[in-house]
Amino acid sequence: MLYKREDNKRNQVDNNTLILDYGLKGLPHDLVVMDLDGKHGSFINKKSTKTYYVLSGVARFSVETEEKTVEAGDVISVLPGQKHAMSGKMKALVISAPPFDPADEELIQS
Repeated sequence: MLYKREDNKRNQVDNNTLILDYGLKGLPHDLVVMDLDGKHGSFINKKSTKTYYVLSGVARFSVETEEKTVEAGDVISVLPGQKHAMSGKMKALVISAPPFDPADEELIQS
């Protein structure tokens, strides 16, 4: 299937995070482009593994007790049950497997 950029859905997740959702259907994963400009709180996903590929910008990213500055070309993997948070200004490609389900995500700290 071909998914065109102009067909995506824009979702404002919080004051600092915009998601462009390509709406992949029938696949074992989903793919979004995330624009972060500020802080995105601490979350735990119960079922999904998330992989972030930083397209541009610089951000501080934490997974459990590990915290690093990330920039274009870096990859971050978050396994189910791992607490993760980020802050900064970056654009990232995010792949979730299985596909993202809001019921799967638990906010730990905003």
